[in-house]
Amino acid sequence: MGFRDKTAVVLIFIYWITYEHFIFFRPDYFGFVFTALTYAVKLLLPVVLIWYTGINLSLLRKGVSSLYVSIFTAFIVWIGFSTLVNGDMLRWLQLIPRLVFFVVALNLFYKKPQAFHFFAKLMIAYVLFALLQYILTYVFSGYDNQVIEPGGFKTSGIYGLYSNIASMMTFPGMQFPVIRLSGFWNEPSNAAGSAFSAGFLALYLQTQYKGRWRGIAKLCFLSGFLALSNAGYFALALGILVWIFLDKESVNSFKVIIVKVLILVFTIFIVWLAFFGREYVQSNGIDGVFIRSLVGLRDVDVEDVYSGRFVLLQNIIEFVANNPMGSGLLHSNGDVKDSASAIVQWFLVGGVLGLVLIILREVTLYAAAIKLTRKERGSVFIVAALAVVMGQHLSYGSWMNPSYLTLAAAIIAFNARHKY
Repeated sequence: MGFRDKTAVVLIFIYWITYEHFIFFRPDYFGFVFTALTYAVKLLLPVVLIWYTGINLSLLRKGVSSLYVSIFTAFIVWIGFSTLVNGDMLRWLQLIPRLVFFVVALNLFYKKPQAFHFFAKLMIAYVLFALLQYILTYVFSGYDNQVIEPGGFKTSGIYGLYSNIASMMTFPGMQFPVIRLSGFWNEPSNAAGSAFSAGFLALYLQTQYKGRWRGIAKLCFLSGFLALSNAGYFALALGILVWIFLDKESVNSFKVIIVKVLILVFTIFIVWLAFFGREYVQSNGIDGVFIRSLVGLRDVDVEDVYSGRFVLLQNIIEFVANNPMGSGLLHSNGDVKDSASAIVQWFLVGGVLGLVLIILREVTLYAAAIKLTRKERGSVFIVAALAVVMGQHLSYGSWMNPSYLTLAAAIIAFNARHKY
């Protein structure tokens, strides 16, 4: 891989960061110039990448690549129509660069698979840096010293490198707080999703290169657990389930089967913890600091441990029943509050057809993923990484940012390489 390809990957990584780093969510706090640069990167960088890398149009006209891009385009067009009727077209225009970004990543990874390997390494390094931040915050008592709040995010100072500690938990009688690893992400669930995804990508790199990638994977998984996020636990469980059921290597080995059964039992526990852990701890009045930290329950008197998610879902279903086209992308909340969950969000925005199109897009992607795992060694770990991101986005995300798009592009691209 030459300098030009590496530069393209760095630009892709920068684009990924603009959707992950918390300062890019509230750029106006840092002034007009920073705000302008942020939106310039989000809107124009994909176009620059097309000019820089070029496009293989034949790839977009064949097989699953064509089908996925067609459904993706139809989804954005439908959201645009729904928004034109009811909403803010400026918000809709921000979706178009994401489709362009996907096409760029698809073409680059198809042409140079090593480009995706390089991106995975950059992502892993970003997660490991967050782990270092976490350790240094405790070592230098960063939760007490040099605390600032840029853009409303409570951050701790580590020699000028600030990490998000807004979700830090304090308990009576403890001399120091329980910090949930957040790094530069908005909240722990985002950090957990990226960390667990990076862990699976490290396992993928182990199948491609010599090195200590398994050890690095363990550090990434540790980082994900330190986020103490129920959404992260659920996302990890999805990734593990994908690995268990799609990995065909050594399937006849009795030892491997036993290991997978034990991991499956652990995964079932993780799913239970993610969905029912808070309710169980709260209803049984468990006061243990470790248990309450594990499920992310800092307050004793919590009426709704699910933070109103089920009530919100009911309201959205009722809204779409009366407005089948959806709300469109609104400048601010309309008749019903928006959801942070990707699939619920697009159901509200795009209505019934929007939901159908987004599901069709993901069905197409996973059909390609299943075929890929049968052809390419280690690819199951990329699919597991995607499952983690999509699972985390079911709680907080959009299925439309670079954390999803880069992995989807890699799967579609690698699948296409086995066909043409």
